[in-house]
Amino acid sequence: MADMIEFNARKLHEVLEWVFMVEASLDHLLSPPAGQRMDAMRGRPVFTTISGSATTILGDDMDSIIKLLEEMEMHSSAKGLRRLERAFVRANGANIDAPGTNAIEDLRAEMRAFRNRFFDDISEPHFIGLSASEASLFIGGAYPFGESVDKAFPTAAPEISEAGRCLAIGLSTAAVMHLMRALETPLNVMAKSLGFGGSKNWNSLLNDLEGRVRDRVDFDKPADWKSIQPFYAEAISLMFSVKNAWRNHSMHANRIYSQHDAKAIYDSVQNIMIHLARRLSE
Repeated sequence: MADMIEFNARKLHEVLEWVFMVEASLDHLLSPPAGQRMDAMRGRPVFTTISGSATTILGDDMDSIIKLLEEMEMHSSAKGLRRLERAFVRANGANIDAPGTNAIEDLRAEMRAFRNRFFDDISEPHFIGLSASEASLFIGGAYPFGESVDKAFPTAAPEISEAGRCLAIGLSTAAVMHLMRALETPLNVMAKSLGFGGSKNWNSLLNDLEGRVRDRVDFDKPADWKSIQPFYAEAISLMFSVKNAWRNHSMHANRIYSQHDAKAIYDSVQNIMIHLARRLSE
């Protein structure tokens, strides 16, 4: 995922829309239909006549778009946009009817050149578009599973984040694998709280934990054991269900998960970790 370029298409769309609008305005001003050129336009700066938005596109906005184009390896478009920026600077203040002024014609030519370069460049990259809900999963935010889970199990945070990103772009089986890795944190915390190191495999560890929780094995119980025993019994049952239903299959190449199934597992793991975070923490 490190090589993936993330950007909001709205800003790129705004710049392109602005370029096309100004190009159309220039065409109208420089080659208007007969009798439609208004005298009021004569002698006025081209920026004032055409678009009041020029100052918002130039400067930092333009630099960010050029950087984006370069990251997308659309180098021709990036250079064209920089040339377009310089053409605007030259045209700024140029009067439409000033004798011998070519700056405005040059600006229109740069507009057309950039448009052609852009559409040549845009035909090569492959873009993945995310819906609003998919973008939310991909970005994740500070607490994808809620603040209580993040505070209780901070070690699991990278796995939860990767699960959301994988789910957002359709890597559903990978998402389930990350979710199973995320659950290892609360499992090990639970094991430690009951006197185990948590280094065993899931099956062995859960069997040992169940022995203690079901009072099959004597151990040094906490003073409030009777009140918290039901929590541990439920937690172990949930983890056994996860192991048998999802973990064994996802970690041993036995199954490919659909997007629908992966999202259901994502939601289930979130609920399980919220439940575990009520009493367990690293």
